[in-house]
Amino acid sequence: MRSGYDKNSTHVDEVVFHKCDPDAIPEGSTKVSLRTWVKYRINVHIIKDVFEYIHAKNAEGVFDNYYLPVESNDEMRPFTNTMKGYPIDFGFISKILTDKYQYGLSLENVLKRYKDEDAEFSSSTVCNWVHKHIEELEVLDEPLRNLLLTPGSFLFCDETTEKVRVKNIVTGKMEYRKKYIWGVKNTEMKVAYYLYDHGSRGMAVAENFFKDFFGSILTDGYNVYKMFEKPNWEERIKRYGCLAHVRRDFVDAMPSDGRAVWFVEKIGELYWIEADCKIRNLTPEERVFERKRRAIPIIYELYQKINEIYEDKLLLCSQLLRKAVNYAMNEWKAVTRYVNNGKAEIDNNTAERMMKPICLGRNNYLFLGSEKSAKHASLIYSLIETCKMNAVKPVKYLERVFNELSNGATNYEALLPMSLVKQQ
Repeated sequence: MRSGYDKNSTHVDEVVFHKCDPDAIPEGSTKVSLRTWVKYRINVHIIKDVFEYIHAKNAEGVFDNYYLPVESNDEMRPFTNTMKGYPIDFGFISKILTDKYQYGLSLENVLKRYKDEDAEFSSSTVCNWVHKHIEELEVLDEPLRNLLLTPGSFLFCDETTEKVRVKNIVTGKMEYRKKYIWGVKNTEMKVAYYLYDHGSRGMAVAENFFKDFFGSILTDGYNVYKMFEKPNWEERIKRYGCLAHVRRDFVDAMPSDGRAVWFVEKIGELYWIEADCKIRNLTPEERVFERKRRAIPIIYELYQKINEIYEDKLLLCSQLLRKAVNYAMNEWKAVTRYVNNGKAEIDNNTAERMMKPICLGRNNYLFLGSEKSAKHASLIYSLIETCKMNAVKPVKYLERVFNELSNGATNYEALLPMSLVKQQ
């Protein structure tokens, strides 16, 4: 038996107790003890509610709908827990959205699963349901973005590709193009945000998105991010580099040049220092002290070796090692800046991990059907990942938000995942 694996290691939302008649033993038998036996079962099925209601005109000539259940214990009511004009329960559409965007299932596979439960839906109909309900959530985009860009925050930023079906303006035909989705995470405010701006990865997107932000941001060495080091930006935003990207290039160079092993080992020592700080749960101030005491000598030693190869252009070394050295020198100021900031991380893996849901979806449903679908996907990814950061179940969150919006809620900041946690 695995260590720590017992009855208390499982959890379910509903527990049904089946009491036993204490006298349920044959005559002449002797009761020794009362024991329990546990069984886990799942009761998943889709219900279609059909309501009979009266459409009538009152004395003033105004039409209205009336419903009174025949059975007194029937608590279901028509026109509730649904969006006007759409015959799908908020709980059901929330399940579809999380199946697709949280667990990476294609819509076709979601419908196949429901078909196995004797419920068959048209894919185009369900696709329409998905987009119409996500449109209702668009009111949450701006408050979520404003919270992400809270002044003084430390952000992690990355971008990844997605195939999007767009129209070729020359041929007039629809085709699939490689587009980009940006991911920005604020761990302090517990916000994850995905940005799709016509699929562009250009500087104009970053300039527009971060134009009013001041704080810190950790990125890789992509040229667009170098704009934060220009005079008109560096006064507001301090850019930190990713040591994992530096290490990655040296790892790639190891098979062709044995000297790369030393660099990988030295960078590994810097990671051990970071791991030790986390294990000891040090404060930001204590992390800075440890880094200056233990990391700076290693960083200095690394720089000496890297600069030696960088300056000596006649030194024989593999092309991959030369590439690793050049990248390290170009990013050196940014990747070593973390030493003086206890809130900064050593690498950008936080942002790279948040791109996994998009990569999973890209592998499973291959592409997004339109620019509109890409923007909708970015929004729902933002809400789901923010829910996970705040320990909120996305499926229950979405159902609650749909209900609040249908009831006329206008305080959209109060509908964000972290706000709902505070209300509990």
